[in-house]
Amino acid sequence: MTVDRSFGLAFIVFAAGMFLAVHGVEAPFAGMGDPGPKLLPYLLAAGMAVIGFLLVIRPGAAPASASADTEPEAAGSSVMVDPPALPVRIALAVALVAYVALFERLGFTPATFLLLAFGMIVLGPRTLRGALISIGLAALLTIAVGGFLTGLIGIPLPGVWML
Repeated sequence: MTVDRSFGLAFIVFAAGMFLAVHGVEAPFAGMGDPGPKLLPYLLAAGMAVIGFLLVIRPGAAPASASADTEPEAAGSSVMVDPPALPVRIALAVALVAYVALFERLGFTPATFLLLAFGMIVLGPRTLRGALISIGLAALLTIAVGGFLTGLIGIPLPGVWML
């Protein structure tokens, strides 16, 4: 069994456990049309189950060749990516702590945008083009998630900017 399939099965088991745990949550205050506190965990569990299923059914990588300097073939191969350097991991951890600390002061939109932009810039290509793409994606994701959580689900978050 490949590592991908093992992780896929683990995702499915975790999603099933999450689904069962959320199913036991009582929501006596939820009224008609109110999604209540169960919706988001159900969606996350469903997403994890789908990702796990896709990992399980994904075709395995081709066996490693004897030559280390050959390029992997594009179809059906996996490439291992080295983890970020220790200073990058520390910077991301500090950014996450700062996000939690500044969330109520700045509000959802500015704090989330800063966290996403910083993370994408640090983990992405360190070029001007890469930084501009990261900032644009961070802005789009922040507005989309804020609009979804506040507008569609009705979760009251501080400082959500919507278009």
